[in-house]
Amino acid sequence: MDQRLTPVHSRGTSLAMAGIMREIVAVPMALSLLAIAAMPGVCQTNSMPVISGVVNSASYTSLIGPGSIVSIFGSNLTTGFQSVEASSVPLPMTLAGTTVTFNGNKAPLLFVSPGQINAQIPSSTAVSGALASTASVVVSTAAGSSAAAQVTVFAVGPGFFSSDSSGCGAAAALNVTAEGQVSANSSSNSAAPGDYISLFGTGLGVPTAVPADGYAVPTGDIFQQPGLIHVDYSGSATDPSYSGLAPTLVGVDQVNFQIPPDTREGCSVPASMDTGLPSQVVTISIGKTRGQCVDPPVQSYGEVWLERTIASGTANDGETDQFNAVFPASPGLTMPSLSGMSPELNSIDFATNVRSIKACAIPGYTRLSAGTISIQPSGQTKAATAAPMVQTTGGVEYRQTLPAGFVQAGTYMISSEANASTAVVFEQPLSVGAGISVETSLTPGTTLDAYTNRIISWTGGDPASLVRMTLIDDANLVASPQEVFYASAGDGSVTMASCIGDNPLFGSVCSFGLPPSKSAQLIIDVLPAGGVADTVADVLGISQRVRFSWAWHYVFGGLSISY
Repeated sequence: MDQRLTPVHSRGTSLAMAGIMREIVAVPMALSLLAIAAMPGVCQTNSMPVISGVVNSASYTSLIGPGSIVSIFGSNLTTGFQSVEASSVPLPMTLAGTTVTFNGNKAPLLFVSPGQINAQIPSSTAVSGALASTASVVVSTAAGSSAAAQVTVFAVGPGFFSSDSSGCGAAAALNVTAEGQVSANSSSNSAAPGDYISLFGTGLGVPTAVPADGYAVPTGDIFQQPGLIHVDYSGSATDPSYSGLAPTLVGVDQVNFQIPPDTREGCSVPASMDTGLPSQVVTISIGKTRGQCVDPPVQSYGEVWLERTIASGTANDGETDQFNAVFPASPGLTMPSLSGMSPELNSIDFATNVRSIKACAIPGYTRLSAGTISIQPSGQTKAATAAPMVQTTGGVEYRQTLPAGFVQAGTYMISSEANASTAVVFEQPLSVGAGISVETSLTPGTTLDAYTNRIISWTGGDPASLVRMTLIDDANLVASPQEVFYASAGDGSVTMASCIGDNPLFGSVCSFGLPPSKSAQLIIDVLPAGGVADTVADVLGISQRVRFSWAWHYVFGGLSISY
């Protein structure tokens, strides 16, 4: 058996992974519950159960899908103070007198305690062909049933298990060498570029044959859509060699992939998965000689930009002017390339722009400070300032709201007021292009019909600037495909054409790639020519370069999408 290309399911390895999964899913959670149970007043033997949250058991995010493992938090989730773990497969539907239902269907239970339940979402919790649907979750004990908690269930809800059960940090991962040797990935036992890695998670995909609830499959089963792996925030994606159910483990998924040969070494190399929705970012250890990993020298780059947003039909109507800056630094960091956009790219883009739904701190990754940054408009004596905003995931970034009307077409001098405690020093002019005036009526309630081309017109703007139109149906961009149209500002209009083909039997195919909606948004961005940075400059304290840019955003909410 070539374990580089198949799920790990030899007897010894399977039992070892089963032990790891028990440790990840059950033991640390049980330990955390000891502290909860010891708190006075938290649990009462005969009190009604109360649900406070339902999350993915691997990532602790709200991304959950049918067949995946979830953790239900609350109080009085059992009628006693004991913690009980399921001892056999198939998993029981009742454990220590506790049952859980999703839309009235009983869920298999892995673990119950007064403050937490780990359960498998029934596979019948369907999303009806849509991206997501709402489910009612109820916990019942001898004392009664909880109030129903409403949760969003996605077609997939990807999350990776981490080695310390926090949902962040080092992944619960196995190294598989070219010779087929299998071992746990760690800083002292790294994998070499070209080796294979096995990651374990839940909600990573939909199998070709869905097993009965509470049952494990003995030899694995591939997903209908395998997803893509991103290593070290690479712009390119890696296809898994296996993506499917983990053998012998209920609700656990397994992804095997080969580490790209040009992947940098390091003790905390980020890895994530894109299944249409993003997993959280976990880390793996990579070293050319295997054994103890070694981090390469720290590299850095920067992004600085001014933007003005004008919104209508949204919860945040009005104008917002903002300054943004970030100076990321990490071992071996490479400044990401920006692919230019052009009016010829009037096309459909179904990819979400969310890299990860959960911000995990990554050891060695930080954001450098430039102290207080000054933004001085040309010809004016009064400048705006931006102070660094501390981030919980390490380092600082800048998101400074500026006075209304501050961002206009013209030149700004942007400079850091550096001192001994800051790392980044610069003084750089930035020329902001002109905005546009949208002439087409897009008031709330306006209907965008997929069978009817709609012309969006505007006046103003610099002729060479790029206008980008993005239609979304989900304002938080978590589960929303996007249709994107491009034009030059000098064109004055763009046609939102949604019909393609002219099949003699079926006619044209008309779709925005989005479900019908009464709360859609059309976002119109005005960007520098090519959609990329206006200026790229060398900056003291940055090993690579800093991009300076600008953008105008026009957000029209409350629109309807119809078919």
